[in-house]
Amino acid sequence: MFRTPQDLSGLYSGLVRHVVTHVGCQNVLHYLGRSRRVTQYPLAEVTTSVLTRHEGTRCKHAINANSIKMYDKQETVLRIETTVNNTREMKVLRPKESEPDGPLKWQKLRKGVADLHRRAELCQASNERYLKDLASVDHSEPLGQSLAEPCRPTTRNGRRVRARYVHTDKGRLIITAILVAQNFSTKRLAEPAA
Repeated sequence: MFRTPQDLSGLYSGLVRHVVTHVGCQNVLHYLGRSRRVTQYPLAEVTTSVLTRHEGTRCKHAINANSIKMYDKQETVLRIETTVNNTREMKVLRPKESEPDGPLKWQKLRKGVADLHRRAELCQASNERYLKDLASVDHSEPLGQSLAEPCRPTTRNGRRVRARYVHTDKGRLIITAILVAQNFSTKRLAEPAA
């Protein structure tokens, strides 16, 4: 959620531009949990569409009847949602219906509530892959300006909460120390054991 429509609109136009210019069939397959090899799905219809209505702009990526959408709901909410209309294209680990005590095997996902937990897992994973891709969108605002608002002191439950000084000299030293420590531990992991 964003505090004002202007906060979201400044970011959302860049996200829509990214979807139009950089998202292809391989990306859509990946978002919806498929292999990125387009040749594995000769009968699948993979589409991307952008539609602007009075409510806002909606970006939709679909494989047949299943889709993932991004839209600016009520101009202050960035919403990502995965819709599964054809459950038979997805799998769940369960026994056969005729053998409830039988061995677990990957079966087609059922449309009813029996496999709802698995559908929720698949949709959440799809949303996370999509958001991870959107996180790579170039953001032209300087880091100090982006961090200015979250790094201000605030009030919580009637008490003042101190600021996070990420963009100060002390904050930079802390971040540098963390990065140096991570780099050091990464190098140590990469070194062969003696």
